[in-house]
Amino acid sequence: MIDQFSRCDCETALAETRAHRPFMSFWDDVILAAVLGKPHRIGEARSQVDRVIDHKPDFTGQALELIRRGLKVDAVVDDLIDGLRTVGLTPAP
Repeated sequence: MIDQFSRCDCETALAETRAHRPFMSFWDDVILAAVLGKPHRIGEARSQVDRVIDHKPDFTGQALELIRRGLKVDAVVDDLIDGLRTVGLTPAP
């Protein structure tokens, strides 16, 4: 999924994440929200955004740090952050 996302193949990344749920449930919602944000599918991302906020209300304050801990590829981290910003989960700098 990360490979497809890094190559801007958001549809395949989205399908793989939905089919296999490769992350723990909280992270599945974060990743789905970010992937849906890249092609600006904001309405579809709403339920994931709500679940992220319900599960971790302070997520936006820690998003960048948490994502960087798990993913060591800056370009992928930047793309995920961009997707999250698009859907309204604006991480603090």
